[in-house]
Amino acid sequence: MTVKILDTETIAKAILDTARKYKGKKVTVKILRPFARCVEITLNNDRDVADTIPAVRFCAEVNIPVCFAHLGTPHNQETIAYAAKRCMERKYKGKETVFSEKIFHLAFSKINMWGEKYSGLGTPRMLAIELLKTLDKDSVKKLKNMKKQKIVFIGDSLMARLHWSAWGGYPDILSEMFKIINNKVLVVNAGIGGQTSWQ
Repeated sequence: MTVKILDTETIAKAILDTARKYKGKKVTVKILRPFARCVEITLNNDRDVADTIPAVRFCAEVNIPVCFAHLGTPHNQETIAYAAKRCMERKYKGKETVFSEKIFHLAFSKINMWGEKYSGLGTPRMLAIELLKTLDKDSVKKLKNMKKQKIVFIGDSLMARLHWSAWGGYPDILSEMFKIINNKVLVVNAGIGGQTSWQ
């Protein structure tokens, strides 16, 4: 049996390159290894949610950098794209033979979102505020004038909060939105991981 040694160090160096490019906090490769390892788990594991979420939560709880905001860099798509590019340029070697820049970008996006979520830097309320900014005045007026009612979301892990790599699932975002503009509308998230709507 051959055991493949993964290349966490390369990802940590790519994150360090990114922090330097965007003039973030001074950090070391050593302090970035947990962040890099979370990205690596996502790259190399089909069950990354089960393995990554506890690792990201732990990092957030003990104040280990696990998102770009922790590094003092812009936490946007440009930063994530640069980190992905640097992984490719540094020739990361994982258990798969080929990784694309797109795959790195997706892995960094997921870990960055979870890092912000579990650090309290990103919340469903913040997404609700952003959503409201995108709506036209007529739409906002209609939402404000809705009568008292409940909106119930049922389904599987797409509804349950556990697996969302974003700051929150859409039931949570809508709940926060109605708390802001119309508290007569109650949003109930009745999702249960692994259960479809008919169950």
